[in-house]
Amino acid sequence: MKQALTRRRPSASMIVALAALFVALGGSAVAATLASNGDLLIKKQTLSGNRLRNHTVTGTQVNLAKLGKVPSAKAADTAANATNAANANHASTADNATNATNATNAANSTNAGHATTADTADKVATLTSGHSESGMFGAGGGSPASYIGEGITYAQPLATAVPDSHIIDVKGASATHCPGIGQAEQGYLCLYEKIYNSVGTGYGYSSSSGFTSPSVGVVLYWPITGSNAYSGGEYTVTAP
Repeated sequence: MKQALTRRRPSASMIVALAALFVALGGSAVAATLASNGDLLIKKQTLSGNRLRNHTVTGTQVNLAKLGKVPSAKAADTAANATNAANANHASTADNATNATNATNAANSTNAGHATTADTADKVATLTSGHSESGMFGAGGGSPASYIGEGITYAQPLATAVPDSHIIDVKGASATHCPGIGQAEQGYLCLYEKIYNSVGTGYGYSSSSGFTSPSVGVVLYWPITGSNAYSGGEYTVTAP
């Protein structure tokens, strides 16, 4: 046999419990609302600084735009241009220092532009012993003269004159003491004739006839053997 189902009404105690639950839930919601908005719980300007934990305020809580200038920072307003000032203590006289890398020993260099061979400024330095120098010579003439003459002035004087007997006339490619054009043994003057006509063997004077010392050059002569006489070429002398 089936039993009939009956509905029971809620008891008074159950109704009280449900009401308490709703109140509790409602109170939690209110508390949550207040907790999410702390400004409602604390009155403005009522907390002291000693109520904050040390080192808990960060840039997130600070409006940096409203901060004033630190007093000790006033001298830094012009620091933007100080980056390269560390080594500028002596820069006042460095306007032309760009090319001064080797200027340490240049105190007396103002007039030294051509000082390489200028041992003494009032005269030309003599040619170093064993060194050579070269140049050109040429002379011409005709009858009724019996010889033609030419003078050579050295680019650099010789400390000791070449002996007259060491002046060699070369009509070929070479001769004794004169191995070839541009060359001469030490203490010799070689005359390499390249163009000549109607002349004999040349000779010269350097150490005799009271010439001054140091020796500044030589005088040369060629005997004439016919008409239209001339001689020319290159010389090389090597200092004794």
